[in-house]
Amino acid sequence: MRDIFGSDLDIILSDYNGHILKLADSHPYIKGVFSECLNRTGFLLPYMSAEYGYHSIRGRFMPPRMKKAVTGFGLIGLAISIDDDIADEYAGDHLKTVCNVSVSELMQNLGYGLISGSSRPRERGIITYETGRAVSSTAKYQCADASNIMDFQKNGFNLANYLYAAKKTACPIKYGLRLGMVLADGQEFLPVAEAMGERLGIVLQMIDDVIDLKEDVINYKGSVTLPMFLLRNGLSFSRIFSMMDYSIRECLLEAKKLPFSGKMEQMIAGFVRARSIARQRLFPAGSTLALHDAADGV
Repeated sequence: MRDIFGSDLDIILSDYNGHILKLADSHPYIKGVFSECLNRTGFLLPYMSAEYGYHSIRGRFMPPRMKKAVTGFGLIGLAISIDDDIADEYAGDHLKTVCNVSVSELMQNLGYGLISGSSRPRERGIITYETGRAVSSTAKYQCADASNIMDFQKNGFNLANYLYAAKKTACPIKYGLRLGMVLADGQEFLPVAEAMGERLGIVLQMIDDVIDLKEDVINYKGSVTLPMFLLRNGLSFSRIFSMMDYSIRECLLEAKKLPFSGKMEQMIAGFVRARSIARQRLFPAGSTLALHDAADGV
């Protein structure tokens, strides 16, 4: 996440740390879970996206009074991420499933508690509404993702279905940006938020799939991601990186429409860095894959 948000991550999360310490003191038996929040994409993406959405309208980050409630939004995002991990990683392990379901429920309760405790009814209403949209939308795409994994292994890879299911990764960014913009009274820019959020989320899913390629090939017989499909069919990886680059360019054009585009452009540049890291992991210098794809300018 520091590749995407840079030094802003430490600056913004200094306030977040205060909230987490108070929560950890109230719930010492899960202190370790809170200490890991800073490293969890499930929390960082929705929380930081809300901050950047707010900044894109007001030219500054959220005031302290909003941070506590938006921390709740982030914790609910973390709970959804934990639910996704249960489906993806812990199937068949009863003990881990029970433990993670318990942690997920606790995170959701804490998150909604922070939101409902917001001192301003307008802000509380906005965050509750946007959280509901985010939760329902994410659930829809998580179901599509689970269905596609089973379908891909039986019937082969389908690019349209893959891109549709990848929108589950877009939801934290999309609804985080929306939340920040609405809190900043920037409702007219919500189409921009949704366009950028969906594009960046799909880029992030592709980056994640590239990084996880070796592990996925071991774990799945069928091609359940685009990198797996390209690898198993002897196709160039230039296609996936070209798709990422196109989406990033479109996001930069969308960002120009915002009142204060600097931070959003900085965030998008972070996705370029993450894309480069994924490429380096896929193509170590001198590897067969690196030599094979060099001619394609990947």
